Amino acid sequence: MRSTHTILALVFGLIMFSLGCAETIEGPEPDETETIQSELRIPGPWTMPQATANKAAMQFVPVVDPPPVSPRGSCTSSNAFACSCSHPECSPAHPGTKALDQYLRQRFNYSRAGGLYCCRQNSARTSVPKLSVHAVGRAIDLMIPLEGGDANNGLGDPIANWLVENAEFIGIQRVIWDRAYWNGERGYGHLSTSSSAHVDHLHIELSHAGAAMQTPFFTTGAHTGSCTPRCEGTRIINADCSSGDCGYYGAVCTPGNPPQCTVPPPPEPAEAEPVAGAPMPVAAPGGDPGRINFIDPIRVFDTRTTSPSLQRGDGSRSGPLRSEGINTVEFGGLPEEANTVWLNVAAINSEEPGFLRLYPAGAGAPSTSSLNHQPGKVRANAIPVALSQDNQIAIDTRVDVNAVADMTAYFGPRGEGMDAINPTRVFDSRSTETPIRAESELQIDVRAPAGSTGVMAMVALINKGDAPGFVTAYPCGEERPEVSNINYQPNSVTANTVMSKLGNGKLCLWSKEEVDVVVDVNGYVSPTGPLSYQPIVPTRLLDTREENTFYKNRLAARQVIQVPIQELIGMPEGVWSAAVNLTAVGASNPGFLSAFPCGGSVPETSSLNFPPQDAVASLSVSRVGMNGNLCIFASSRAHVIVDIVGVWKHIDGLQPPAPPIVTNEGDQGDHPEIDTPTVSDMQDTTTDPQDAANKNAANGQGPELLQVDNGCTAVPSSRPAMPVILLGLILFGLGIRRRESR
Repeated sequence: MRSTHTILALVFGLIMFSLGCAETIEGPEPDETETIQSELRIPGPWTMPQATANKAAMQFVPVVDPPPVSPRGSCTSSNAFACSCSHPECSPAHPGTKALDQYLRQRFNYSRAGGLYCCRQNSARTSVPKLSVHAVGRAIDLMIPLEGGDANNGLGDPIANWLVENAEFIGIQRVIWDRAYWNGERGYGHLSTSSSAHVDHLHIELSHAGAAMQTPFFTTGAHTGSCTPRCEGTRIINADCSSGDCGYYGAVCTPGNPPQCTVPPPPEPAEAEPVAGAPMPVAAPGGDPGRINFIDPIRVFDTRTTSPSLQRGDGSRSGPLRSEGINTVEFGGLPEEANTVWLNVAAINSEEPGFLRLYPAGAGAPSTSSLNHQPGKVRANAIPVALSQDNQIAIDTRVDVNAVADMTAYFGPRGEGMDAINPTRVFDSRSTETPIRAESELQIDVRAPAGSTGVMAMVALINKGDAPGFVTAYPCGEERPEVSNINYQPNSVTANTVMSKLGNGKLCLWSKEEVDVVVDVNGYVSPTGPLSYQPIVPTRLLDTREENTFYKNRLAARQVIQVPIQELIGMPEGVWSAAVNLTAVGASNPGFLSAFPCGGSVPETSSLNFPPQDAVASLSVSRVGMNGNLCIFASSRAHVIVDIVGVWKHIDGLQPPAPPIVTNEGDQGDHPEIDTPTVSDMQDTTTDPQDAANKNAANGQGPELLQVDNGCTAVPSSRPAMPVILLGLILFGLGIRRRESR
């Protein structure tokens, strides 16, 4: 637990930052100069206010004094202030010295030039006379008007305090003012009575780096008022040249546009950890099991046009889906026995991040989401939805958004079944150099067994162009329907599950723009297929951001976890395959997730591709292992969310067979995943940086956005900065005295 003093210091720091970065360094613009304040004399020497003393204790600048006058040089006058010396190290004022002098006189426009270079002795009386720092070109005398023959502290103190607070940033090794000094190695002290009182001017010394304009004050352009926003260690530099030390408040400077003072995250566990005693979710059936009945793909509704089947909750007849009320869709043309529909739903260019939930009309809304969307993007997902008794579904939305829904199939007591296989890559256009050309069709042999009428596949698109587009899947030899299956953004990788009829054993894909395509098959549809689809009330099985699911913390790169499916409470027997919504949130790098049957090797396929930080979800259909568990592999560090929406069960209740095992363990995961060619293949250039911290970006409660801090915002952390501050205060209390006149 932090001490009371540490907490008070952090609170103080937050207050100062909230007031606009107390230790700002303003540019030397004429309208930003300091004006003459009320005249003020304070008895005794210059004394720093507590806030300055605290910051002074954090500064360390090595003090490098000039050499002795002899034997290499000599002076012709006994007057220490006479420029009568000659020495090989005497040098005119360096560039940093002249620049800082000009800056100070412009910012504090009541000050006057007092001199820079003078090849003379140090005015302090020592046994071995040394050159003055003025003699080596690293000192400034800044004149301050007297008040009643004494130091005007109202004018001189602000300059001295500001120099000390920013000593490391500027490169200040010593400040002398009003019978006191601050030394970059020893801190604050009082001048001896035999030293010059310095009541009419500040003596300011620069370090070698400061004099050479090598410190951040000069390299960032702060001395001219023209700065590039950036981090200099823990110090933040803003575009207006205001500056602050994030480290003083226990924070770090995080690069960005603009940079921010942020709290370093707590140490993260090496990988996701199993949660002992995590509650077992209940798998409540969401309707009767069904067999597949393909239809010619049709558009169910498009909110951008009139859609008679769509009834909006607010009573309107056109426009986007509304956040007020529940929207419903009626499937009037389906046979009475239909119990589930297979849809592809796209959310289009919303103004805010949000999500859609699709479920049987009249039933309670699930605590999960069906589709997550981001501003300015088109996001699509395959969604199997159980129907109500009157063939309706409900749609609710967090924010107003345009949406499109296309239907490929429905499920009922009669029809075809699926035969689930181990995930298999059947096509990668990058290896054959056969991308889908713009506004063209590409035929893909999905290696379907004899008698197959359809395919269940994960299709990924790699768009390296600057234009968005979409892909439509349909049976080869038939007319292309006016629907879409996958919507992609510029310079992105986008994947979605496709269930489609086949034409002569082939799947056709048509693309608006030229894209590379990867096809991973998870099952085939045929009249003799042994698996029927059992809808499950959408249920959250895993959220690694939480403490009460099967795993907590982000998955490590190349980590594999197991999620129970068959042993869920209420799950029917004979589960061979699971339909789950996979979501990746807060990824460190571009990557992918692979769902596969536990007991086998990580396949050469992927189930979801994701960019850094953004929350991305996709439906995945994958076999489970002989133990009834679904395994998930993460190629890079990310939080993972798993929502189950249905299962494919064997009509005879048989156990799934054992998945294959690759004996060469060195090859596990070392396969041509769809994100491996280049990082740019994975980069989503339109990612919203706020999505990084949206803890609820993919759950049914909707996203919770963290506000992006400005450059003057900081939050306390566990950094133990107070001991350093206390050390400085102790030295201050000792009142170290030394002759510091230069």
